[in-house]
Amino acid sequence: MTTPNIQFCSLCIEDDDNNAAFKWCTECETFLCIDCYIHHSKNKASKQHKTLPSNEYKKLPHFIINTVNRCPDHNQRYQLYCRNHSSACCLQCFTEKHQNCKDLKRLHDILNEMKSSVSISRLEKDLSNVVENCELVVTYLGTRLSRIREQKTKGIHEIQHIRKSINERLDKLEQNMTRELNQEYTKLTAKTEKLINQVETKNSQIKDLKEDLAKMKNFATELQTFIGLQEIEKTTAEEIGFLQNLIQSGDLEELNIEVKLSSDIKSILLNTTSFGRSSVTSTYVV
Repeated sequence: MTTPNIQFCSLCIEDDDNNAAFKWCTECETFLCIDCYIHHSKNKASKQHKTLPSNEYKKLPHFIINTVNRCPDHNQRYQLYCRNHSSACCLQCFTEKHQNCKDLKRLHDILNEMKSSVSISRLEKDLSNVVENCELVVTYLGTRLSRIREQKTKGIHEIQHIRKSINERLDKLEQNMTRELNQEYTKLTAKTEKLINQVETKNSQIKDLKEDLAKMKNFATELQTFIGLQEIEKTTAEEIGFLQNLIQSGDLEELNIEVKLSSDIKSILLNTTSFGRSSVTSTYVV
């Protein structure tokens, strides 16, 4: 009985003994306990076999674990390699499937050719170069992340700065226009209030003349009435002239305070649809 994390000796299991595996033999494809490993390493037929600690077995790549030395169909060791089918085959496979294949070689010769070739060293060099290049790319991309982070922060500061400058400029323009508006309002109200006082004074004087005329009619002698009428007519003519002068001078024209906003300010609201734009530019990196 095995557990998920413990491998047992393949040979001992055949004898119903559960001894923890110590080594894995890549040639025999069996787990070996310490005792079996000692015998295995002394046996002439197996002492040259490659072994590795059993706890390293599961760390092997899947293609290594899944590649066995014996044919799963006939339980015979592979002895030939068919280049036509790119597969290893046993003698039984050759008899059944590969008699017409023209490019068959002994597996032992193929493996010896592989050992003597430079393909492994070249592949190791290529892999080392790929690893080095990947590390360079990761370093570069990390630098790029830092750079674009700084660029984003700089961009935000620029946006905030121009926004602050615009606000300060608009505040200044608003203050100037408000001051100008207040000045116009003060002049207009002062002029109007002065006219109101003048007209009210004249109106009070006319009312007094009207009362004097009524009293004169009831109580004055004819001579007094004659002289009084001349005085009242003179004063009345002056007051009528005052009112006519108000009309002719334009003092009674309709006056309005009108605010006309700058077309430049309006264009900001009407024509400005964005604060700007952000874009990504690229530069070829060798």
